[in-house]
Order: sequence, then C-alpha cells, then structure tokens
Amino acid sequence: MSSRTDDARGSVSATVVCLVGALVMLGVFMFESGRFIDGYLRTSDITENAARMAAQSVVGIRAGSPRVDQWAASESGRDYLASEGVAGTVTAKGNMITIRVMFHWAPGVLSFLGNRNIPITRSAHVVDG
Repeated sequence: MSSRTDDARGSVSATVVCLVGALVMLGVFMFESGRFIDGYLRTSDITENAARMAAQSVVGIRAGSPRVDQWAASESGRDYLASEGVAGTVTAKGNMITIRVMFHWAPGVLSFLGNRNIPITRSAHVVDG
C-alpha cells in the first residue's frame, strides 16, 4: 500500500474552469469592441457624407467667385443627417462646412462600463481651381 500526502486531485478542473472563464471574457470584450467600432465608423461615415453633400451647395461659379451658399449648405447637411437618423449641428462659414454629431455608445453585456457620448466632427472645403 502506498499513501500519498500531496494529493492534487481537482487541480486540472480548476485550471480548466479558469481558462474557460478567461476565454469567455475575452470573447465578450471582442464582441463589445466590434459593436463599438462598427457604430463609430458608421456614424463617422454619415457625418463625412453629410459634409460632402453640404459642400456641394456652391454658387457664383460662372461669376468666377465660387462660394458656399451657407443657408442651402446647412439645410442640405441637416437633411442628409435626418435621412440617416442622426442628429447633429451644421456650420457653414466661408468655404468650409463643419458637421458635428454625438455618437452614443451603450454597451450591452458590459453595461457596468456605462454609456458614452463621443463627439465626431468632420469638415469639407470648397476648392476652386
């Protein structure tokens, strides 16, 4: 008969449980990161497209002094944002259009991180030439 005093039964089970838990948490973080990146890039693209759309409101081309029609540019930018379901501010000054929106991120599984509001600002210039 042999008797062992250094019994290690169950140590493999504890290791497997820890590894599985770590892999599940890694998967959750990757899922939430993907959701964040997708939402941020989508909102950024919409903001950029609205700035480009607004910058097409140019007057005075035939007179030789192209400039942005500030009222039409603001309306065009707001209309584009509204058509995409995004709220934001449109500023037209000189030959520059600036659009600012807030990206609201609400984590699903990681709700303990809290909601975040991230400002996104994109601009477009009218260049003659």
